[in-house]
Amino acid sequence: MGSGGINLYREIKTEYKEWKLKTKEVASFRELSTSLEDVASYKGAYFDLFNGKLDVLVIKNFLIDKEIAGLLNRYERWPKELFVDKSFGRTFGPTLIDSEANLNSYFKKSKLFNSVFNESLGFDFFERFVYVMSILSGINKNAINNPHLDNDNEFAATNIKYMHPYKGSLPIHCGMQFQDLYSECSNIGYYKDARNQLSYFIVIQYPEKGGELQLYDLLYSETPKFTDPQKVRNFVSKTTASKYYRPEVGDMFFFNGGQIWHRITQVRGGDPRISLSAFTAPTPDSKGLVYWT
Repeated sequence: MGSGGINLYREIKTEYKEWKLKTKEVASFRELSTSLEDVASYKGAYFDLFNGKLDVLVIKNFLIDKEIAGLLNRYERWPKELFVDKSFGRTFGPTLIDSEANLNSYFKKSKLFNSVFNESLGFDFFERFVYVMSILSGINKNAINNPHLDNDNEFAATNIKYMHPYKGSLPIHCGMQFQDLYSECSNIGYYKDARNQLSYFIVIQYPEKGGELQLYDLLYSETPKFTDPQKVRNFVSKTTASKYYRPEVGDMFFFNGGQIWHRITQVRGGDPRISLSAFTAPTPDSKGLVYWT
């Protein structure tokens, strides 16, 4: 991060006039924006994200309007056991952080979610996702999967976050923090490179105001260790430059969410913020990739 950008990765110029940073400095990140059609021009970008040579990757129009409309029209009719009430609204689909210690409920819901999600889109989302990951990483698509403990127990491949207006935000956090604080999240550790993990999200509906991603120019590995999450948030927000992002609806936004501290700002207005999101990382031998939530 910072000023050590690589010439290949041009900066995305974006203005957010309504937002004022609490810190004096706006962070500078190394960024790349490409289209789904041109993604083959950026082989190796996956591991540049993972290893910190690149901070942000945006794939334009990963989902098109017709596909998004199909998902928005159907997801609220999914089985009710897939809905989880949260302080910010609801999630659709299970996550490790919300799972019981024995994971039985998580795996049962994951299998159901993975099935109904693709049906709602009307095409194989994960086939497209694996295709893009294979190009960006150089790894054969047959070695890219959401892990299975056995034939019946599979990890959830993605989930949907539904953030109600004026119900708060997603506070400052990062993925590696979850693995250290929550034993449930350590269950993925056997399948992935333990050093890191990437995050992606796709906004499928924006609120009238708010709901931006705020990235902080600080890595988890560089942060003093606090046992209290609120002390971490205070430290990051008061000492670290940041930058706001608002990618277009349907764009896939990748960043090093395992290491880079980040948050989603409060949703305001009459409409919710609805997004897809998940994690991905190489396997310990770097010969495969896994994705989960």
